[in-house]
Amino acid sequence: KISLPPTHPDLATSYNNIATTYYNMGEYSKALPLLEKALGIFRKSLPSGHPNIKVVLNAIDRVKEKL
Repeated sequence: KISLPPTHPDLATSYNNIATTYYNMGEYSKALPLLEKALGIFRKSLPSGHPNIKVVLNAIDRVKEKL
């Protein structure tokens, strides 16, 4: 977080990875805000329709199904 700008895609990937860990642990309420952060960053830094955006949107749907 210190060495990357707040809209860097690598930061979004890190949020997504942490969210995936929470999801796998059954901590869905902790995963959702991280996925939402990742989505916001990806939408600012990547073109619409980019595969990473689709991956995060799918992950958000999976988490919401569990909540």
